[in-house]
Amino acid sequence: MDIKVRLHGVLQHYRPKTLGGEVFALDVPEHATVEEVGRQLGLPETWVCLTFVNGEACRKNQQLRTGDLVAFLPPARGGTLEF
Repeated sequence: MDIKVRLHGVLQHYRPKTLGGEVFALDVPEHATVEEVGRQLGLPETWVCLTFVNGEACRKNQQLRTGDLVAFLPPARGGTLEF
């Protein structure tokens, strides 16, 4: 089944080289979960802080449907304070 994926921040390095653009199509097995998509892309589990399906926050065990847009976000990174 075909879904769309958007990777944010450092996770963009895991976009398949043959697929360009901010959002890319990905073929996944029927009834795949968000977690399985992350594994298929090789995303380190500790690097994924938030996931969204069609703009709504979701759990990693959420099953996907054809055409869903899955977004993976890494933890927020901060800077340093200088006094």
